[in-house]
Amino acid sequence: MEKINIKTKTRDYNIYVGENLTDNVLQYMEVPFDKIFIITDQTIAKLYLERLKANFKKDKVFCHILKPGEDEKNLSTTNQIYDFFILNKISKADLVLAFGGGVVGDISGFAAATILRGVNVVQIPTTVLAMIDSSIGGKCGVNLRGGKNLVGTIYQPRGVVCDIALLKGLPKTEISNGLSEAVKDGFIKNPQILKSVENFDLYNTIIQSIKVKKEIVEVDEFEDNVRMLLNFGHTFGHAIEKLGEYKKFSHGQAVAIGMVLALKLGIKLKITKPEILQTLIILLNKLSLPTVCPYTVQEMHKYICADKKVRGDKVHFVFVEDIGISRIIPIPLNDLRGIDL
Repeated sequence: MEKINIKTKTRDYNIYVGENLTDNVLQYMEVPFDKIFIITDQTIAKLYLERLKANFKKDKVFCHILKPGEDEKNLSTTNQIYDFFILNKISKADLVLAFGGGVVGDISGFAAATILRGVNVVQIPTTVLAMIDSSIGGKCGVNLRGGKNLVGTIYQPRGVVCDIALLKGLPKTEISNGLSEAVKDGFIKNPQILKSVENFDLYNTIIQSIKVKKEIVEVDEFEDNVRMLLNFGHTFGHAIEKLGEYKKFSHGQAVAIGMVLALKLGIKLKITKPEILQTLIILLNKLSLPTVCPYTVQEMHKYICADKKVRGDKVHFVFVEDIGISRIIPIPLNDLRGIDL
């Protein structure tokens, strides 16, 4: 088992990575609590909910089960979670457990951050994507009709428990979906991750990716500058998700295509070494992730304009110069509109 400590301005906490941690989850929850409020989805509930609940006294556990999928990550579902909290008399002495993938983690974190102006939350991610990305660093929120993650906050959890055993039942497509974010980490910061990804070494991939995110989040908790690097591929990726109505492409698939487009843009602007594009495409092909975008930049443009990295009339765009070397460059939105990738 690996224990990784994250130190931010607002909170320090530990991330645990290992096998079968769910069976003894109490020893990794380093915060006192009265009642436990578990938020999960139907898929995870069927597989693992009883296993998690067995750690706690029956009269102290309350569960709210969401429908699976990105469609649930909205303000209406958040209101249902608030009702669940209030019905069961949540207090600041209680603890919210986000038990699921990225959607569950994002909406649970947001609800915990905003009910009673903040109740403690522990993340127990159940997908590769959630373990290496969404459960770490405190970003939480929901989607609006205008785009992805437009309402939210940064609210650090009190801990993260990554149980690798929970990944064994995932289909290969879901594993690849999460590894897309690990590829991102390799390209922006640590090329060694790419070897672990290529070998489908989940344990070391997850640990290495967490350490990349730790290094960046500790420097820039609130995404004022370098934390934007973690959005490599996401400016295009979020637009692709939206155009596909969150059904045609998963998040990881959209980010995969977005990374390809970001490298193509960097090559066009003479920022990116041309040869690394083929390196990315070969790796994504091995992961059975898409590399061709069905939409034009013009079609994506209105969603790029709603990107959280837009400042005035420019979007702060993440470019990779060479594998492991990345930087953020403001690009005029009007200049993007006419680019053909």
